[in-house]
Amino acid sequence: MQTLPPDIRYPFFRPLTPIGFTCETKGLESSLANLSDRLNVRLTDQTAQTTKELSEMHKRLAVIDAAQKNILELTQQVSGLQNILSNKQARGSFGEVQLESIIKDILSENSYSFQHTLSNGKRVDCLVKMPGPPGNICIDSKFPLEAWRSFIESENQDERSDALKRLKIDTYVEDIVVPTQKVIQIRNGKKISKEISDHTLLSVFLRDILNLTGTHIGCDTSQCGACVVHVDGKSIKSCTALAADLNGSKVKTIEGLVKNGKMHPMQEAFKKLHGLQCGFCTPGMVTVSYTHLTLPTNREV
Repeated sequence: MQTLPPDIRYPFFRPLTPIGFTCETKGLESSLANLSDRLNVRLTDQTAQTTKELSEMHKRLAVIDAAQKNILELTQQVSGLQNILSNKQARGSFGEVQLESIIKDILSENSYSFQHTLSNGKRVDCLVKMPGPPGNICIDSKFPLEAWRSFIESENQDERSDALKRLKIDTYVEDIVVPTQKVIQIRNGKKISKEISDHTLLSVFLRDILNLTGTHIGCDTSQCGACVVHVDGKSIKSCTALAADLNGSKVKTIEGLVKNGKMHPMQEAFKKLHGLQCGFCTPGMVTVSYTHLTLPTNREV
């Protein structure tokens, strides 16, 4: 009996080629490789982002720690200040130092007096000399803290009334201002005598009483310099100087620089070089320049 080859006897049992399986396996491996690469990239990015955020968080925590340290130091300083303010003598000394520093920074030397005794025999920490009204101002640097606390912490009307009485007693001073009149002699090329109040400003005395209106008033707070006049070889701002304090002084205003109808060389120089600007502050600038001109030899020019 003749035997037929397998592929003839059983045509449907022909062996399959492995090409398809090979292609599918390579595609799967490629997909897995791509997926792995993407996961690695994503993990790397997430790790870097996490590291960055942790670093920033560490910096913020360091800032918070420093702030807490500063708060602790500030708390200790506040506690120390409270200890100082709880003592009346220490509180008074602290207030006097602060008051003296503030007054000296904003006022001219002749417009205030420390530890001034009033006409009623009482003494104030500082007397600010002001033209009337309102006149002189008395300042006490020692605030009645205990009476104030009793007033704001009172629980009924009786306690409030008692605390208010103590507060008024501690803060009220009678007979603060007693205006007086003085005869002042000021020379502006000639001797001038006038009876004025203690509180009269030099600028007011020159402009309103002597009618020397060349001295101008700009800021009225000793800032701009338009009111500068020449007094005993120095330049001073007349808007914050008391005329009575300059009794007998040699005062020269912009009008006093003119001799025999002829302008002073400094005035001529300002005119020639057009150093006038709008003209309002020019008298002060000329007077200051005149003072600097006469300083080296302190001679009359």
